Amino acid sequence: MVSVERDAASGVTVRMATEVIGEWMLQTASIGYYFAPLLFSLPFLLLPAWFIIRVGLRPLKTIVGQIEERSASDLTPLAPSPYQELAPLVGSVNTLMERLSERLEREQEFLVDAAHELKTPLSIIQINAESLGNSRTPQRLQEASAGLHQGVLRATHTVHQLLALARSGADRDHAPLHRHDLVELVCDRLALAGQIARTRAVEIELQAPQACPLPLHRESMAALLDNLVSNAVKYSPDGGRVGVTLTVAPGLVELSVADQGPGIPAQLQRKVFERFYRLPDQDQPGSGLGLAIAERAARRNHGRIQLCNRDEGGLLVTVVFAGTAAPRPAA
Repeated sequence: MVSVERDAASGVTVRMATEVIGEWMLQTASIGYYFAPLLFSLPFLLLPAWFIIRVGLRPLKTIVGQIEERSASDLTPLAPSPYQELAPLVGSVNTLMERLSERLEREQEFLVDAAHELKTPLSIIQINAESLGNSRTPQRLQEASAGLHQGVLRATHTVHQLLALARSGADRDHAPLHRHDLVELVCDRLALAGQIARTRAVEIELQAPQACPLPLHRESMAALLDNLVSNAVKYSPDGGRVGVTLTVAPGLVELSVADQGPGIPAQLQRKVFERFYRLPDQDQPGSGLGLAIAERAARRNHGRIQLCNRDEGGLLVTVVFAGTAAPRPAA
């Protein structure tokens, strides 16, 4: 900055030049001053960075290569990583492979058990169908027709149970739970079960509050209720009574189904939750899937199922939900 002052009387002119600090830095000419060192030093910065990243990612690329080279059926664990930073990643992948391996084993066992369980009713159907075609007497025709009907009913029941078991699986359906009125759902399923109960004069009694809103998966919860109530009706004697009780407390909901059947020995009460397992010397027909479906459905709805024999005779099945329902008194 330059300032000029003139004195007209003496003819003296004074010029004063002042340097403004920083003004040159804002001019176009200063760009080269700043960027030239950066341009000269850029190769010396990028080459070491590229080398460090390449060397640092080499162990990760090795793990990626090991996974890509595997076949779809190879779920063996990866070798432990000597690098502390990659150890959690390798551990997580191995945990996932372990879960997948267990899942595939369960699916394989399920297919084998399902094929074995369906083999018997299909054999019955085949034998009676052949007898129906070769029979000559009315009595033999009637026996073959009755056997064919029973085989079809058993196969149909088994298929429905298998479908219900697949749908109730907590490990494959992770959709969020929606709020439903559990009392309304129980009433709907008991209305359907009442049709079967009337054929054997079995009375179903419900004790529940007026409403019980609870986060539920409706389809699996309906399967749980259907299996528990149908089992209670099936194993109760003719003219017996089945009691269904819904108890609601702060932070806790309990659904219990009591029958007047023979009960289950204490040492076998965990065994009956296995697929296709049936009690020894069991006279009632069935596929051995009802309680397995109920247990998986209970887990699907964040509940747990418990069995105990009643002192007065019969079995008491209790499903405990960690709910937050606010009960309203019964009407």
